[in-house]
Amino acid sequence: KQVRAIRDSGFDPRDALYWNGIPWPVRAEERNAQVAPASLALLSLLELLDDLRGVVMLGEYAHKVWVAVNARTDRFRGLAHVRSKHPARSSNADLLAAYRKARDIAAIR
Repeated sequence: KQVRAIRDSGFDPRDALYWNGIPWPVRAEERNAQVAPASLALLSLLELLDDLRGVVMLGEYAHKVWVAVNARTDRFRGLAHVRSKHPARSSNADLLAAYRKARDIAAIR
């Protein structure tokens, strides 16, 4: 479903760096406790990206981690962003819309 949405949207996957909101194995009942450490890991990665144009958040925890990043620094607050449901819970239309927005963000120079 996600691969099809990327293809159909015209988004070039080479324009993206994919990252899980919580990028390590975690049990469902521990996810909330992992938001803060995951935000530190994401912040460390974001600091390395010199041509970052936007963020696409697919899912509740991706969004929670992004909010936590922005609570730590103002640097990324004005960055273009797209929020959608997790791919496992999204319709094809949800994902297609998210990747169309990502395509438009990636085109901004």
